[in-house]
Amino acid sequence: MNRPDLLPSYDITLRNIFAIGGSKFLRDVGAGGCTRLDTDVSRISKRAVDFLGYTSDRRLVHIEFQRAVDKRMPIRLLDYHGAILAVLTQSNADWASYQLHQVLFHVANDSRLHGRQTYVSTNLRLDYVAVDSRRVYARDLVDGGDVGDAILSVICEGGKDRGLVKDVLGKIRSDTGNRFSELVGQYLTLSHAVRAAEIISEGIIDMGWTIDARELPYVQQALAEQAKSIAVQYFLKECSISHPEVRITPDMVAQLSRMPVGTIEALTEAARHKSPHDLLDNGVPGYAGM
Repeated sequence: MNRPDLLPSYDITLRNIFAIGGSKFLRDVGAGGCTRLDTDVSRISKRAVDFLGYTSDRRLVHIEFQRAVDKRMPIRLLDYHGAILAVLTQSNADWASYQLHQVLFHVANDSRLHGRQTYVSTNLRLDYVAVDSRRVYARDLVDGGDVGDAILSVICEGGKDRGLVKDVLGKIRSDTGNRFSELVGQYLTLSHAVRAAEIISEGIIDMGWTIDARELPYVQQALAEQAKSIAVQYFLKECSISHPEVRITPDMVAQLSRMPVGTIEALTEAARHKSPHDLLDNGVPGYAGM
């Protein structure tokens, strides 16, 4: 998942889910039989892949999760395509001979985005597969999959059903890997992508568990990112009001995203009187948090 749209990042949670399971989900989206690759491409593309794996028939499989319809997604998939091959071939040139199969899994409820998709520009063509989350059934994942599949069910069709949520929590409780808090945190964090956190929190209470979600590391991270996302949005809103002539670039958003929340808030206050470019280059006079 990508962050220019200022939504909280779920890529770390997704990578951890696939590290413990999700095999049925992968089969359901056409990526069965994959061996997972724990490869970081962010140092080249400034993006982190949600899932990357390879198959015995020499295919690389890349899956990206998307929360909203984004016309720029084919361009981002091209960015991922180049970054994945650039990183992998640094250690083994043979990866260049693998065919890269890209899957876009989205929860945007747009039936037009399902099946094979083609993006054509002047001198290139990108083929990828889009999967509408409503075509993957939560109940099948819970009944026929592992604990990773059960957690992923929340972003699939029927994932907000209270009876199903109870079954997922039961599966988490029965897990023998001594990772109860981690699994609950992943489930809660991913639920924010489809606005199901309240239903799951109610399910936790119904199970009689005394859990403070704020103490779970994955939830802490999600809350921190949400706070930063809100701070960035306020800064952009202030810029649009006080400096409508200034164009906000992705690099400026990326620079903001690396700052502490307190710094972003100080920049927002100062942006009423000073240029955003000047503030990002030189900081807020007298403020020590830059």
